[in-house]
Amino acid sequence: MGGNTSKVKAILEPCLERVEELDEAMLSFLKSLDMMTATLRVIAFYHSSNETATVSDSKESIIFGDMKLSKDTIEKKLTKDVLCCIEESISCRKNDTLQKLRKLLRIINDLAKEHAKFTPKALQVDEYKDDPSFENFFKDNVVQVELKKLQDKQNMLKEQLALSQKREDDFVKEKKKILAEKSALYELNDKKEKENEKLRNQVSNIKQEFKKQIHEQMDAEKEQLLTDIRDGKTQIERLKSDNEQLKSDLNDERNVAEELRVELESFKCKKVLQVQLFYQRRGGLIAEVEEDLKKVLKTRLEDGKTELKFITCNSSSEVNNSLPTLLIAICASRIGTDAANAIQGLDTNFNRRILLLIFHHKDIHALPSQASERVLTAPEFKSLGGIHDMAFLTQKGIYDCEMNEKSITTVTSFITSI
Repeated sequence: MGGNTSKVKAILEPCLERVEELDEAMLSFLKSLDMMTATLRVIAFYHSSNETATVSDSKESIIFGDMKLSKDTIEKKLTKDVLCCIEESISCRKNDTLQKLRKLLRIINDLAKEHAKFTPKALQVDEYKDDPSFENFFKDNVVQVELKKLQDKQNMLKEQLALSQKREDDFVKEKKKILAEKSALYELNDKKEKENEKLRNQVSNIKQEFKKQIHEQMDAEKEQLLTDIRDGKTQIERLKSDNEQLKSDLNDERNVAEELRVELESFKCKKVLQVQLFYQRRGGLIAEVEEDLKKVLKTRLEDGKTELKFITCNSSSEVNNSLPTLLIAICASRIGTDAANAIQGLDTNFNRRILLLIFHHKDIHALPSQASERVLTAPEFKSLGGIHDMAFLTQKGIYDCEMNEKSITTVTSFITSI
């Protein structure tokens, strides 16, 4: 009997030790659950308080590591990090508790098997009391004492068995409780996993949205930059074209300035002789005579230092009395009449600066032998600077002859003297 008691004690003592370890693990696990619950409440309160914040606060940008993120994104990231830490801590404690629980269940299972083998029976001594062969046996005091001890041990064993049965029932109840808590823990873990998955989805959506915004912004900036580059290239090309045009214009201006400078230097070095041409009669041969006279006089007077400038006067009022004047008259009928018509309307006070040139439209053999100044003896003719005859033909112009040579020499001397 004593051996059976020792065996029961040996079986129950490991169970008690495992139960104590399980109690400690459960207490630690429940503390972790309390910490997680408190943390989740704080996070829930924090999110509920942040829902009243303005949109500008949630969109406020903060430098976080190498990225520029909004305040809302950083808060969700920190929340995710806190939940991950809690998850790791609870997972570690959960695994430790489950290992101890499995170990206890194995011990309980082994105990149940051992308990099923041990089935104590009540002492069968009453059926032998009426047997004559045991009459003296039951009257022996020693036997009575031993029977008393056996009955006491049997009662004690029954109490221990009852206690063992009670503890077994308690183990079953505790097992059910642990299984219920385990189920609740799994449900809580599933809920947390769903919340974590939701947070991960939100973070992923935020990242995608952030990347999309960044890409759109970069694309817009790139497009704007390309447009600016194209505009800049166009402007550069336009500026280059304007620069080339300005260079061309500058070269033209320099050339004009150089020409003007050369002309000015030439003008400074040259002596300009101004000669007025006047005639009363228009049309006919007068224009041809005028042009041929200009050519002859330019040939005689112009050189590198002298320039001859002709001024054609259209009326007598345009004649400048301070300049030498060549009065052209073509002898068409009577010489006196043609000469009088040529000087009509002129100021006689300055007639000394006027030469009257009478052009004869005749060949050399038909020229008059007498000079016109001998014929024109009236006072208005005497006051002139001189009267000279010149020969002219349409085909030849002012041709070479003694009359023309003498008159041209006199005219050039007259111009240079005044």
